[in-house]
Amino acid sequence: MKYKSFEQNKIFMILNCIIFLIACLILKKFPIFNDSGFLGTILFIVVILILSVVIYQVNFFIYRKIKNYTRENKYD
Repeated sequence: MKYKSFEQNKIFMILNCIIFLIACLILKKFPIFNDSGFLGTILFIVVILILSVVIYQVNFFIYRKIKNYTRENKYD
């Protein structure tokens, strides 16, 4: 049973990485991050950190919902 939960965590980790890369590509399209030099880089890093925390919380919420509705995991 521990192996199955590890597989679910691996799937969510891959999903998190894909969403994170898409968010990075979308944020790079905005001119505020490209034209303002050092300040734009710091702002870009801060926005990416905030996005990663939000994505992690959403993934954790989805994982808890799946775990609560899966009958196998209730007896682990």
